[in-house]
Amino acid sequence: MSDFAASLQLGGVRMSGNGRPGDLSGGNPLARRRALGAELRRLRLGRALTAEQAARAIDRSGSWISRLESGKVGIRPRELHDLLDVYGVTGGSRRDRLELLAVSGRERAWWSAYRDVVTESFAVFIGIEDSAESIFEYQERVIPGLLQTESYMRALFNRYAAVPEWGIAAAEIDRRIEVRLARQEILDRPRPPRLTVVIDESVVRRTVGGREIQRTQLRRLLDSIERGVDVRVLSFDSPAGPPVVPSFAILRSHAGSETACSETRDRAVTYDGDLASPYVTIGRWLLSVALSSRNSERLIVEALSDMGV
Repeated sequence: MSDFAASLQLGGVRMSGNGRPGDLSGGNPLARRRALGAELRRLRLGRALTAEQAARAIDRSGSWISRLESGKVGIRPRELHDLLDVYGVTGGSRRDRLELLAVSGRERAWWSAYRDVVTESFAVFIGIEDSAESIFEYQERVIPGLLQTESYMRALFNRYAAVPEWGIAAAEIDRRIEVRLARQEILDRPRPPRLTVVIDESVVRRTVGGREIQRTQLRRLLDSIERGVDVRVLSFDSPAGPPVVPSFAILRSHAGSETACSETRDRAVTYDGDLASPYVTIGRWLLSVALSSRNSERLIVEALSDMGV
C-alpha cells in the first residue's frame, strides 16, 4: 500500500518535508496565497474577530476577507500592513515572512501564459496540483493526465475537437498538450508528490488512437510504477461492478489540508474542507475494492501481452 493510500485510510495529517506543519516557503503563487490566507485566518481567529470586523480595518468587505483567506485573491502591501496591525503582529520575522508571501503571491505562475486554453477554474486546479504533497486520482475513462504520453494526449484532444459541442478547436491542441506536459514536470522534481491513481480496467483495455499508441501508453504506466507511482486497477471482476463514480482527484497540501477536484477537459470544480470529505470517503472505498498494486501491475502486463507485445 502506498503512503497516500495509507493516509486515506487513516485520515492522517501530513507534515511538510522539513517536519513542520504548514511550511509557508516555496510553492507557486497560488500556493503562497493559500498559505498566507491560512495564516491570516489563524491570526484573525486568535483575536476573536469576525471577517466583517477585520474587513472594516482596511475598508474591505467580509466576503473579500473570506476570499483572501482561501487564497482566491491577493492583498496589497498597505492593506496587509494595516491588517497585521489589527491582528497584533507588530514586527519581527513573522511579519517579514507574511509580507514576502503577499508580494510573491501576486506574481504570475507559468500557466498564466496559457490563458487562451486554461480557464480560471482550471488554473486554480493546476496551482493546487503544482504544490501538492500527495495526489490521489480516480479515472473511469482515460489514463490520468499526469501519466499520459504525448501521443495519447493528442489522440484524446483530436477526439474532443471532432465534437463541436465540446468547445475544443483543433488549433488549440498543441497549446493544450504543452500545458499537460508542463503539469507532468512535477513528477520529475527531486521530491515529487506521492501519486496514487485508480483506473477502471476498461481504461487499460480500451484502445485510444491506435494499437501502437495504446501499447506505448501501457509501457508508460509500467514505467511510472517502477518510479514509485501507485497504480491500482478496478478489474471487471471487482465487487464494485461497473464504474458509477465520476472521475475526481484529491490533492493534499504539505500542511495536511485536502482539496477535492472534479476535472473535465478544461475546467475543474474544487471543494475544500468539509466539502472534500465525501471524496476522501469514496477514495478509501475505491482503494478497498481495487486490485492490489502488484496484481494491478500484472493486469497491465497482461493487457500489453494481449496486444501482441
